[in-house]
Amino acid sequence: MSNKNKNTNFDLGRWLGEQWAGLRTQIKKKQFKHGVLAVILTVLFIAGVVLLNVVSMYAVERVPQLSPDLTAGDIYTLSDETIDLLGSLDEDVRIYIFASENDCKNPSTDVDPYQQIPMAYELIKRYQQHSDHIEIINIDLATQPGYLDIFSEYRDLLGQYSVAVESHKRTRVTSFYEFLPSLSATTMTDSMSIDVDSSVTETCISSLIKTVTVDTTPKAVFLDGLGSSSEVDYLLNSLYINGFDISSIDFRSEDIPADAQLVIIASPEYDLTLDQCERLEKFLVGSEALGKSFLLLSSQYMPSTPNLDALLEDWGIVATRDVVYEGESEYVLAGSDASVFHVQYAEGEYTNDIIDRGLVTVVENAFEYKMPTQVKGDYIINPILASSQTGYVRKANDVSGQFSTDGLTADRRYIMLQSTYYIENPDGSYKRSDIIAAPLSLCYEEYFSSGAYRGNFNLLMNVCNYRCGIEDQSINIAAKSLTAVDFAVDSDIIRITTAIFGYVIPLAVLAAGVVVYIRRRSL
Repeated sequence: MSNKNKNTNFDLGRWLGEQWAGLRTQIKKKQFKHGVLAVILTVLFIAGVVLLNVVSMYAVERVPQLSPDLTAGDIYTLSDETIDLLGSLDEDVRIYIFASENDCKNPSTDVDPYQQIPMAYELIKRYQQHSDHIEIINIDLATQPGYLDIFSEYRDLLGQYSVAVESHKRTRVTSFYEFLPSLSATTMTDSMSIDVDSSVTETCISSLIKTVTVDTTPKAVFLDGLGSSSEVDYLLNSLYINGFDISSIDFRSEDIPADAQLVIIASPEYDLTLDQCERLEKFLVGSEALGKSFLLLSSQYMPSTPNLDALLEDWGIVATRDVVYEGESEYVLAGSDASVFHVQYAEGEYTNDIIDRGLVTVVENAFEYKMPTQVKGDYIINPILASSQTGYVRKANDVSGQFSTDGLTADRRYIMLQSTYYIENPDGSYKRSDIIAAPLSLCYEEYFSSGAYRGNFNLLMNVCNYRCGIEDQSINIAAKSLTAVDFAVDSDIIRITTAIFGYVIPLAVLAAGVVVYIRRRSL
């Protein structure tokens, strides 16, 4: 009985010994060794493919040569100006895009009916190809609302498709709505010759990178409380993007900050009071250091402003209510009447080193400004913009109906003047303050934001820059047309690329798999 029980008991130790001995025998066999080697090679091959894919994706995002722009209009190619800017960066800049990557690549048609956000997003991503100091971060506010606390100062400005550009010095906020006119297109913009297929993404992003990395920023103040045109917002926003600290004060009750360098009034609906004129004069010349500027943007909709006109005349600028018409048809904007024309640059302080005088600059219903034959005090008057020698004028309240030159005198008409007050320092150098009178139409969106009339932006931005001590020109990259994204690739290249990626590579991988399978079967 005891023997029977002993024979039926399971001997675990013996079984384990037998299994180990069998395993050692299998390991010694040639077939096993080759089988294990094949498995290891297969695993290494798969890991290598995965690693190569990861490295390739990173390289494509970082190396420009691996992601060529095949579009006919080079809409994904950064300009030399931007590449030079990125190459000179010596500090980190983060570009926060407040939308998930999927929302940037696949926006809803309600938001982006022309599907231009993906094109602008792709261009922005290419910035990090040219500088290790650029980092692009997508923020989905639906899942990451905490970022609103990080950017608490700008909470009211942030929303879907906002963009924040940040360095350790400062932050600036904009949005895709600023880059792409199509996102805010209306029936009104359609009738205003605004190019809804254009993109100023590169100008905005490059300007913001420059802005957040400069050491100092000039201060500009918009004088509110006088009634004004919203057209000036395009200039104020561009000044903000290009490095200015912009603020607004109610000039009825607030004084101009002492550290402001530039003040702006745009087509006021009311005349300045005598007290406001005195405060403006004090701002300009009340400080021994001077270095102040006042930019007046006038329009045909302004009422009579005798107090403001008297201030200008004290500085040697005679304001009229006469609208200038261009007599040379070659300068008149196509499809417009003679009050909308390409202006001429006058010889003076603003040379090509300061503004690009070769760019087309357009005005509309601009007032004539005159220079008196004699200027009292230490003022020097410089014309900036004018009509041709065949310019005509008629009163602003008489601009209806067909324009005729009958009975009118042709002459060169000035439409933008600068008056400078100089004081000589003991060392022979000079300090100055300036008043600049210009037409508000320079800021009209259809001219200021248009790729065809880059002179408007170039002129106003660089005059403001120069008056505030910024000697390098604002970034003014031509807008890119997104009307049609054609690819600059001929049919032969398409056929070759299709053959390589559609047939050669897949067949090569299949053949390699068959060879490995046959070899393993024969082991």
